Amino acid sequence: MVRYVMEQMPGGLVSFERLWRQHFLDTMKSRFLPTGWSVEHSHDQLMCLEREVMQSVKKPDSKPDSSC
Repeated sequence: MVRYVMEQMPGGLVSFERLWRQHFLDTMKSRFLPTGWSVEHSHDQLMCLEREVMQSVKKPDSKPDSSC
């Protein structure tokens, strides 16, 4: 699924997560979210995952980038 979202959706995983979080808010109408929860939270981990997936596609036998 990660590869599919990265290839098919403009903005990749970050865009997908933002869309999903907004859908969650709109649908569930939650009143009890944890402090700091937002649609626009830090996306550093997703961007790192995208880099790792892209590296594995280019070089299937290579180890993931440990800089994340």
